[in-house]
Amino acid sequence: MHQPGMLLNACAMCLCASACSTDVRMRLDGPVRLEGPMMVFEGYYISDDLYERVKPNDAMDWVTALWGEPTTKSALADGTEVWKWVYREQGFNSSIVQMTKSKDAPTLPQALTFLRVRDNVVIDKWRG
Repeated sequence: MHQPGMLLNACAMCLCASACSTDVRMRLDGPVRLEGPMMVFEGYYISDDLYERVKPNDAMDWVTALWGEPTTKSALADGTEVWKWVYREQGFNSSIVQMTKSKDAPTLPQALTFLRVRDNVVIDKWRG
């Protein structure tokens, strides 16, 4: 029967023996890349500079070229539409690292950007 630390100790001894031997050489060809868990987001991030580029009377093809496709479009009874861009945290992409959040852990707020549109032209914009 194996004890939990035996395998780890055996591996450590092998590594130490390999590192101490003068006959063992390690060579890395090319770059070494280490990755950890990455935060995954949904939507398009619209920076303050990009937000300020859009003005009333701009055509919506210009806006979508700059900001990307909106998350939703909602038609209103007056013939206008509200286009909404949502950018929010989806979590981590790692299956190895389990992240837990406590009630005190900081969270990234979702970012909401809205345009009111009439006949494919911007008539108003705001953030929420």
